[in-house]
Amino acid sequence: MAKLAKNSPLQGLRGKIGDYLFRQVQGETIVSQLPAKRKKKPSSLQSYYQDKFTDASRYAKAITRTPEGKAKYKEIATRLGLPNAYTAALKEYLQQATIESIDDSNYTGTAGDEITIKADKNDFPITEVVVTLTDGNNIVIEEGKATKHRKSAFWTYKAQKDFEGVGPVKITAIVHDIPGNIVTREVIIK
Repeated sequence: MAKLAKNSPLQGLRGKIGDYLFRQVQGETIVSQLPAKRKKKPSSLQSYYQDKFTDASRYAKAITRTPEGKAKYKEIATRLGLPNAYTAALKEYLQQATIESIDDSNYTGTAGDEITIKADKNDFPITEVVVTLTDGNNIVIEEGKATKHRKSAFWTYKAQKDFEGVGPVKITAIVHDIPGNIVTREVIIK
């Protein structure tokens, strides 16, 4: 890999010429040999990650084409020390949220009981947490959105109904982020 001089006639070039690839990185033209073609078919796990990266790239390109999206991700890129808005959008898409815990200690099956979910995505926001309560026969008791605690990773769901059934209750928390990624976690209480 080589960098072109600022006064080179090839400065600013992008694309492929012969066996060489020209690309722009932070305002500089980088020249490298084309990668060798793969002889083996990628494994299913490699294919999964290649597809995920392709989806992330499509998301980052689409969102940074809009002035609002570009400005938003440029601010995030600056805050995180990333080179540009595209990289920040790519990072957000690829970074999964985590559901660290579902605290059911205050849930007794009575309307108004609270279930607390701790969900985080490090540098990026979570847009919503949906909580579903199902009975032992997998029949939905209730479902609704949790409310975020200010400036923390905690979300609270208030039960809307009394549970009069018998047997275990399954609590499912579904976390959504801006790019549309979904993370799910379940706990069963008896």
